[in-house]
Amino acid sequence: MSGHDGVAPSHETVAVPDTAGPEQSMVADYTESVVPASARRSSFRMLLTFGSMQLVFGAAVVYLVGVAVVARGAKAKALLGYSRIEEVDAASTAAVSGVGGHGGS
Repeated sequence: MSGHDGVAPSHETVAVPDTAGPEQSMVADYTESVVPASARRSSFRMLLTFGSMQLVFGAAVVYLVGVAVVARGAKAKALLGYSRIEEVDAASTAAVSGVGGHGGS
């Protein structure tokens, strides 16, 4: 036979050396000494900060995409007020070069 009598082998506790402990502790001690206590934040506050930044930048992207879609539309100039600007330009040009304008000679 293969050496066992049909009984499952007992699970022995194997000691795993803790190699990450001292290094992790040194990094934590260094970080604690570098970051002032007034600048430390909880994970929840950092989550709120990150979420608000995502919201702001996401809104900016949606706005820019919306402007690009509207600008490509047929009524874009009317929606953005270009027709009024052209009317004002035409009126001001007529006023400047119209009656009573001062010519050269």
